[in-house]
Amino acid sequence: MSSAFKNTTLLNSCVVAGFSRHVIEDRNKLILSQIEAHAPNKESYTLIAKVVNVGVALLVYGRDDGVARYVTDVETTWTGCGPLYLGNKGAVGMRFRIKGPERTVGETYTYVRNVCLFIRG
Repeated sequence: MSSAFKNTTLLNSCVVAGFSRHVIEDRNKLILSQIEAHAPNKESYTLIAKVVNVGVALLVYGRDDGVARYVTDVETTWTGCGPLYLGNKGAVGMRFRIKGPERTVGETYTYVRNVCLFIRG
């Protein structure tokens, strides 16, 4: 397992209510405070990327003195399911690259979070 992955905290199931940006920002502050409160050596962390689709969110944090300094090429996307692609079903995804040593490409990480509902009729 790469050191970049070990230094990345993935919270792939942060469910939030409503359409408000303030809700996710408040949740982000709470999650970040809890990560830092329980960090073994009191390290500080940064939100590397986030993507939200109504009730489905994907947030990735990295240690400030580690992987967070080397994140680049962040891409996020989402898709909904249902009328107007709204609702609490669908998927969110992100991809980012961790820079490698000089003259190397580094490593690319991709995360996807989906919520599905199967109805048997």
